[in-house]
Amino acid sequence: VDTYHDRIRELVLRDMDGGHRQGLHVRLAEVSEESVENVANQEGSADQVNPRIYDLAYHFYEGGNPKAFEYQLEAGEAAMRAFAMENAIDHFNKAEAVKPDEASQESQYRLYERRGEVFGKSQRLEESRESYRNAVLHASSELERAVAIDGVGDKYQRQGQHETAIDFYDQALAELGYHRPQKLPRVLFETMWYSIFVHFPRGSFAVAKQTNRKSVGSSLHISFTKLHM
Repeated sequence: VDTYHDRIRELVLRDMDGGHRQGLHVRLAEVSEESVENVANQEGSADQVNPRIYDLAYHFYEGGNPKAFEYQLEAGEAAMRAFAMENAIDHFNKAEAVKPDEASQESQYRLYERRGEVFGKSQRLEESRESYRNAVLHASSELERAVAIDGVGDKYQRQGQHETAIDFYDQALAELGYHRPQKLPRVLFETMWYSIFVHFPRGSFAVAKQTNRKSVGSSLHISFTKLHM
């Protein structure tokens, strides 16, 4: 029965005017959006994950609506939390495809930093590196730039290009106002950088507004100094 209904739907959609089809997608999205907002207001759960985020992302995208960008971005983040990396990549790629010219610097950084992370976790290292480079261009703080620059360095390291990786790690440290002790061997620095991220995962750095740049930089600097001693 489900297969029969699917075929009917496909035939109807195939013969439907493109503009009308897009209008229906947007209308469905708006109804879903209103329903979610009403439930959130009644239950006081406005800060919880949107239970219809994937539907909203899909219908606004298929409808060619400007809201598609933000919803695709949120859907990608939700997929990341669910460890559905391929789905996350699909949502982030769609978000980039419909990114409006007036998209905020914060939203663009968020897109490229998350996209870099999920590409990295999917072993698509060159695409990850390129996304992190774009994140650097849209960073609004030293910490955000440090996170993105570190992402570039990490991908070089994973590809065995250690000297290049360390150059980027040096740049990331410099963004935080610190520098690697000159006498510290580069190979030890590389090892130490990874051990630090056991205590300071990239995900925690990404939440720049909730992290004190000075305290993070101090922790990195102290760790390098101890290793040198």
